[in-house]
Amino acid sequence: DANKHFKKDGQTIDARYVNTQGTKPDLSSSQGTDGKTSEKLDPIEVVVHPLTGELRIPDAAQRQTVANLQAQGVSAIQGKVVKLEVVEGGDLSIVHSIALSSGAEVAGDDTVVFADAGEINKAVFTFGKGAFDISQQDDGYVLTFQDSEGAFRKIQFIDSKTAETRNLDTVAADDSYFTETYVPYSGATMTADRYVSTRERKMIEDWLRKSVGRKVSRKNLRPGVESMLILSRATGISTDELIDRKIRLQFATEDEVTQAIKKSGKDLSPENVNGWRSVKDSNGNTVYTIHLSKNANPSTIVHETGHILRALATDEQLRSFAGAYGGTVGGMWLSDIHEADGKFYLGDQAFDTREKAEQVATANEERFAEDFVSYLQTGVAPNTEMQGLFARMKEFLKNVYNAFKGQLTPEARKAFDDLLNSGMSQERTAAGALFQTEDTVMSQVEREYADTETLLRENPDNFDADGNHLAPNGKPSNLTYEQWVQVRTPAFKQWFGDWEKNANFNWLMSAEPLVALTGEEFKENLVDSVSAFYGQMGNRVTRDGLGEVTLTRHDVQSSVAHGIGRIKAAAFAAVPDVIQYGREFNQAENYKGRGYTSITIAAPISIREEQYICEVVINKRDKSNNFYLHEVEVKEKLQFGNQVRNYMDENHPNRNTKTGASRLIISKLLAEGKFESSKVVDANGEPMVVYH
Repeated sequence: DANKHFKKDGQTIDARYVNTQGTKPDLSSSQGTDGKTSEKLDPIEVVVHPLTGELRIPDAAQRQTVANLQAQGVSAIQGKVVKLEVVEGGDLSIVHSIALSSGAEVAGDDTVVFADAGEINKAVFTFGKGAFDISQQDDGYVLTFQDSEGAFRKIQFIDSKTAETRNLDTVAADDSYFTETYVPYSGATMTADRYVSTRERKMIEDWLRKSVGRKVSRKNLRPGVESMLILSRATGISTDELIDRKIRLQFATEDEVTQAIKKSGKDLSPENVNGWRSVKDSNGNTVYTIHLSKNANPSTIVHETGHILRALATDEQLRSFAGAYGGTVGGMWLSDIHEADGKFYLGDQAFDTREKAEQVATANEERFAEDFVSYLQTGVAPNTEMQGLFARMKEFLKNVYNAFKGQLTPEARKAFDDLLNSGMSQERTAAGALFQTEDTVMSQVEREYADTETLLRENPDNFDADGNHLAPNGKPSNLTYEQWVQVRTPAFKQWFGDWEKNANFNWLMSAEPLVALTGEEFKENLVDSVSAFYGQMGNRVTRDGLGEVTLTRHDVQSSVAHGIGRIKAAAFAAVPDVIQYGREFNQAENYKGRGYTSITIAAPISIREEQYICEVVINKRDKSNNFYLHEVEVKEKLQFGNQVRNYMDENHPNRNTKTGASRLIISKLLAEGKFESSKVVDANGEPMVVYH
């Protein structure tokens, strides 16, 4: 075969040992080469893979030739072993794709930085199979990959200590460099709410990319998408309307603001810095900017937020402010100034120059912002009518803070926490006064009360539209506000028993499935398909009280590596909803000494009309939360353990079922009695107050 098809100018090689790296045969020609059947081919240039010993073909055209011949049953070729010609410089697409898939970071265009040597070894084993060459160095490995243009580039694998020694700046992996996989009919695997949310995110992302007017990675677009969603919730303006009105909200560090002002040709005077809050971009979009630095001053950001949300509020929302400030609707704010007959008007007031009109309007703008700061500190607005808008603005600020607090220093986060937790509703004024006096050192119980209250207030689902605090069943609680907080503190649960876990377990076993799946989800290329599915959601989901949880390719791979079957594969489609709406069953701080908190969340789901428990573990770290799909089990296992169950129904007449031992974390907790508590609970499932 070798002599029949090739010139005798190399070595005869068994074609079975030549890896064409997934190249699909093209048999449109007789030999599948260039259509010439009489002219013999030049020997194939090959390199020896150091990890597997197989032969690789550097040239894409020659790979195609060999793939065609292999498909025709040709058993041997003529080949020559050559040395790779490596070009200078790395490749951002390669390093970011590797880092994204393995949970590593990137330094420059040619270096992937791993946590330790163990992670490097795993990556070499995983990605080495796709490399053309591997060499071990004193401080890591160098792997040679072929880029999309066919050139060969060296990529370094080092650990974080080596990166520090070399004084390298590392950045998180950017998923915009990772090739997106098309998932057909992906909407069919989502709940209706999640599908709408996913489409909304995509709409905002596309508009932001278009409005910026240049290529922007999905990672860099995410803060903008989150900002627009938060802004929409706070103002009641739909994202469609924000886009129609060409309104964009962004967050910028002090350096970014400085660079933008310099680029515009202006000086860095306080007026220009403050004026950068609202500018028109080249496409005519109004861009509102909140300056967010690591040492952000909460009062300053609150002040800026007040200005921005005031500008977006409707006349109806601002009507009560006009009365409080002694002005008139349509004649108070900077946006109300208009010119006519050489004069500048602010309502009925006429001014000779715009500057004089702006002085009056600016005083109202500043007063509004200062009143908002005061409201956060005291919980009191200038009048009752203004309370509603300020309350929504506060929710906006809390959402902004929760979304971006990872960018702040611990000191700045504490300052924000203090500001946002001061001035609670009058419902807790007495308790607030007790716990916030400067001369009082809070006891452990008091600290637990304050911490618990903060977590409860971060979750809007704990309150109805009228501000009533709710029981687990969604009905107004029978407890007073202070009792409602108290029964949820660790100290109370230690004495009474964890009644919330007991309520959560009852919910888990009796609630309707959170998601209904067919069992046919993600049938091919599981990791690629699930990663693309999560990519449509922005690779993250938000859980109240916890914040953002990332849904990365690395998380999917980790879940698959610990065992996978058809049911668990399908359940990846339910993970976002389980994280967002499931119940929490356990928290383990510094889990196995690894420096992170492990949180167990579960929810009932159905697959092929069978009831299952889907259990997801969240690893909570200082700067990120990632997930792990721990187990998906038929509900019977949790109900009956190893028992043999005889039962009859119309679907399973006289069937004996041995369920087997449950591998759920919840099952272990159940056996340990973690879901037991006092039975003195009311109809809502909360501890009952017994008066003596």
